[in-house]
Amino acid sequence: MIIRNYIVSANSLILILLPFSLLTGPFLADLSISILAIFFLIISLKGRLWSYYKNYFFYIFAIFFLILLLSSLTSKLPIKSLETSFFYFRFALFSLAVWYLLDNNKKLIKYFYYSLLATYFLALLDGYIQYFLGFNIAGIVSPTYRMTLLLSDNLLLGNYLARIFPLLMGLLILNSTKNPINIFLFVVLLIASDFLIYISGERTATGLIFIATILIILFISKYKIIRLITFLFSIIFIIIFTNYNEDIRYRMIDQTSTEMNLSLNSKN
Repeated sequence: MIIRNYIVSANSLILILLPFSLLTGPFLADLSISILAIFFLIISLKGRLWSYYKNYFFYIFAIFFLILLLSSLTSKLPIKSLETSFFYFRFALFSLAVWYLLDNNKKLIKYFYYSLLATYFLALLDGYIQYFLGFNIAGIVSPTYRMTLLLSDNLLLGNYLARIFPLLMGLLILNSTKNPINIFLFVVLLIASDFLIYISGERTATGLIFIATILIILFISKYKIIRLITFLFSIIFIIIFTNYNEDIRYRMIDQTSTEMNLSLNSKN
């Protein structure tokens, strides 16, 4: 029992630190996910925890995984294709590992929330430092106007923020109270996120944050009005900024419209 509790605590710590590991690049994040997946596979087989596998999520994922394998086997380069698709199954085991840890560590979600919130604020701060100073907290200089991760030269800060944003919003709504300080921080976080993701120059990230915002407004009652107002303010700031920044205007407006064949200069 003591050993099991120690193992659960150790793997809970890996999960709590996962948001920060994502800021270092793919290696630590993939390693953390793989460790948690292997941990759950061993613990579930040894303890015969079949109930975690008996659900629609796992069945659908298993079918999807088999389709990936068949697609890889019938591709022109099956070996190369299998290098990525074969180990995709670890994400299903990772999800089940999170479920198992939540069942066995009641404080996990609170600590994960604090870790995610702190890491997200750190990423936001790092992004604005990059924009104003030209390098990030770790001294890494981006070769373009796009922004790097905290401890990596990958130009994916906007994507990191956009993909973490829905999870953070869910945990914020779950854990926050309607006092003036929390609401103020909530408003600042939303506007700062929208604006930084846009000026990061990552069009996919901008699209993701837009979709997440629409879904929040449509399906979540708590803080719906606040999100709508902050989104409108963000759009105003973005429009003003775009008019004065040629790089962002070219990347986000001109280049996008040209690729979509919507340019005014297009012969079509």
